[in-house]
Amino acid sequence: MNKRKLSDWINNSMCIKYVDLLLVGNVQGLGLLNIELTKDFPKLNLNSKLKSDQLKKLRHITLSELWIMGTYEILRLTKDILVKNTNFSDQSKNKVREILSNFTEIRIPLVKFQKMGKNNRLYSGVTTPTFDSVKGLGWSIHTSNKEGVRTKIVYRSDLANEFLQLLKTLQEDLRAKSISKQN
Repeated sequence: MNKRKLSDWINNSMCIKYVDLLLVGNVQGLGLLNIELTKDFPKLNLNSKLKSDQLKKLRHITLSELWIMGTYEILRLTKDILVKNTNFSDQSKNKVREILSNFTEIRIPLVKFQKMGKNNRLYSGVTTPTFDSVKGLGWSIHTSNKEGVRTKIVYRSDLANEFLQLLKTLQEDLRAKSISKQN
């Protein structure tokens, strides 16, 4: 296990107690799952026809999808609660909204058909797993609008890095607030 990465997740998850104390364990669990998924990906035999290899691949995809859904829910709640929280900067609150938007783009087609946003884009509900030897599992997201179909690839590892960086930013806000109260 990558102890440095685990330490990053554990230490920076503490900022979530200002959103909801009970979510700290969930964020730490998502961090642990992220580390496990990252570690396990290179061991997958993606092109194997063996049932055991196909089941490992399916498990990896399913756990990755559940990771997306769980992280999305934490981000959604964080956005709603931080609006009124003076411990966090406007820049951090905007970053939460931005990252939530990135997660929403993949979450909606993984979970349901739904129109999103004011431009009336319809997420087709079609996502296909995509594998990259460096970034790991991602999804090709197929969206449609009046102009036609657009495909975008989103990698779980990129979203995990964005989420961890957000936690670090929120933690820095709390440190800065603490220092300013001491002065």
